[in-house]
Amino acid sequence: MAHIGFQHEGMPYVIPTLYHYSAEEPDRIYLHGGLSSRMLKELATGISVCVTVTELDGLVYSRDAKYHSANYRCVMCFGRGRILEDEDVSGHDVALLPRSHRRPRLHPCAIRPPEGNSRRRGHH
Repeated sequence: MAHIGFQHEGMPYVIPTLYHYSAEEPDRIYLHGGLSSRMLKELATGISVCVTVTELDGLVYSRDAKYHSANYRCVMCFGRGRILEDEDVSGHDVALLPRSHRRPRLHPCAIRPPEGNSRRRGHH
């Protein structure tokens, strides 16, 4: 899960969303979302954005609740957003987004979006 920080009409927002990152493309983070969302509309304008990803490794419980803790790793990235046109991203790249966040299924499912739904993709 990634948290996307941006400003809209003078107000700060932090929106959780799915993402895909690959070391082969270290300058890109693909974000999941509909083009009608506030987040992607704002990112499409090229505004500054902060993407934070946290991976929770485990919860640490103690005898006294005030000493409970968590073990986690976190990264924070800064950049600007833009929308990718279909020619900028292959179907393989689009398929990685949901695939990287789900357990394998017993039955394969379609990875291509319905016709007319693949015109543009959100990207940071």
